[in-house]
Order: sequence, then structure tokens, then C-alpha cells
Amino acid sequence: MSNDTSRPIQSLRLSAADRQRFLDDLEQRGALRRQNAQNRRSLRVPFNVESVVVTLMHGNGQTVRLAVPPRNISAGGLAIIHGQFVYPDTRCEVVLPMRARRSAMRITGRVVRCDHIKGVVHEVSIVFDEPIALEDFVPLTDAQRQAAMREAERRARTNSGARPLRVLIADASEPQGKLLSIWFE
Repeated sequence: MSNDTSRPIQSLRLSAADRQRFLDDLEQRGALRRQNAQNRRSLRVPFNVESVVVTLMHGNGQTVRLAVPPRNISAGGLAIIHGQFVYPDTRCEVVLPMRARRSAMRITGRVVRCDHIKGVVHEVSIVFDEPIALEDFVPLTDAQRQAAMREAERRARTNSGARPLRVLIADASEPQGKLLSIWFE
């Protein structure tokens, strides 16, 4: 999508220490609302890099490249901290630095939510068009790795086109008849 080589705009000019304090505070406040985490489909882990480059493609055809601090990442998306509101459904491209290879991956997605945090600061949630292998970008604990594997298996089952099969068996051999319902997954 993006071939622009211009320098990305930093919408939040924070020192590394201020950025980390802000992210820590945000994470601490988020810990108080963990009941929402049960509704999430993806394991989320902190993404501790200074910034990622996000190119937003606005509906009017204009694009803007940003260097923004990430908050967390999952196989299905990314949360970033930005200095302006971004409309949901805004298309974007994210350049994610890879862990093992000193390279980066470009991945497309769209904004699904933009929450005002404080002042001009917003948390922007992006969902990727295709899932990523989380361990390519962040180190995972054994428990996180197992959760990521279960999540990938669940996605594979869901995306394979296979649907649960329900079979209804009517047994007329009994006077009243029996109905059995069996689910195959």
C-alpha cells in the first residue's frame, strides 16, 4: 500500500521515560477493567518498542504516515497511542519490527476503535486483515506461547470452512420413539 519514504509524523512528542510512564499508567488503569479481557478473542501482550510506523488512508484519498508508540499487540491487531482522533474503519498499513530478523513486516488493517484517554491522547485499536505469528514480534512466556497456539488452532478451524455438524437420529424402535442429537466438532 505505502511506498512513501517521507519521514513519519510523531503525533506525540514524549521522551522515552515519559512514554513509558504514560504506558505504565494506562496499563495499570486497564488492569482494573480486566473483565473485558474475557471477551477478547486474542492474547494481548505489551509491545515494547519505541514506535511503529502506521500509514492511515483516509476516506478522502489522503494518507498520513505516523511514528506512534504501540501499547500492546495480539495475533489479530495492535493498540497504539496517537495525538488525534481517528475514525473507525479507516484503512491503514502498519510496519512491525520483527524480533529475530532485523527487519520489519508490513501488514494491512483497519481502525476498529479510537478512545480518548487524556488531553489530545487517544488509544487507537487496529485489527489486522490477516493474523500474525505473535512470537515473530515479541518474546512469549511458555503460558503465552501455549495460549497463542490454542488461538491459532481455533482460527484454523474457524477459517477452514468446516462447520459444526449436527445429526438428528430418530429411533422408532421404542414405543414413544427416541430423539438423539449428536454434535460433532
